[in-house]
Amino acid sequence: MARPGLIATHVWTFLFPAIAGGFTLSASFWIAAIYVTVPLGLLIYGWNDYFDRDVDTLSRRKSHRATAAVFGPLLDDPKRTALPATILLAQLPFAIAWSALGRFDLVGWMLLMAAGNALYNGPGLRLSRVPILAELTATSIYLLIGGLGILVHSGTPPLWAWAFAGMVIMNLQILGAIVDRHDDAEVGKRTFSVAFGRTASLAVVLAMLIARVGLSWWFVGDLAATAVIAFGAVLVAGGMSISRWRRSTSAYSTFLLLDWTWLVLVLIRAGD
Repeated sequence: MARPGLIATHVWTFLFPAIAGGFTLSASFWIAAIYVTVPLGLLIYGWNDYFDRDVDTLSRRKSHRATAAVFGPLLDDPKRTALPATILLAQLPFAIAWSALGRFDLVGWMLLMAAGNALYNGPGLRLSRVPILAELTATSIYLLIGGLGILVHSGTPPLWAWAFAGMVIMNLQILGAIVDRHDDAEVGKRTFSVAFGRTASLAVVLAMLIARVGLSWWFVGDLAATAVIAFGAVLVAGGMSISRWRRSTSAYSTFLLLDWTWLVLVLIRAGD
């Protein structure tokens, strides 16, 4: 329910404003650093598991205990019924801690994050099943994690950094949807990959990678960091013709590693 691999993306997005715009360590910073791991993972993915059981149960990958990216299909009915209460209990200590520190803006941020997840997962609109809006909503939810970073850091990232971070998240979102394209299509979940196909999806990822190469070189000016993103573009361009690669979760994992490498290299440059 709180995916370790995707938690790495939470932490990346949370730290990005600090590295791009400067930061000051505080009690709220450390509380937030803990929150964006398992507690936020429970909010985002536990909520998703609760409402996406129809998709997840039919997915060979998600419903298999050895390879499951989610646990929703494996929960018995009593545990699934208790899931909303579990999610809420995981949020309360952080809401209480921030309230005690007088940081009601951070409590408001938690409510905004909950609203974003309601729009994406349900009940109601379930934008996760509407092509383009699904990807845009998911990206916005992740960018809210960057917003949390701004609230607890002292610096604000420049506009190019927001564009860069948005494309990082969108790339990962589309790559993840490519893997589940067949299962999503079976239950009528129309992601971008279902609506427009794997090749078009990879083409969008490639276009954003090329744009990120330009942003990295122009605004960061670090050859090694920019080369990491360029290597990702080469991987996508080469992988488009390899059917097994297009259907594998290794693409997502590879880009998660590349994005972290880029961030670390930028951090090293900032410290010089």
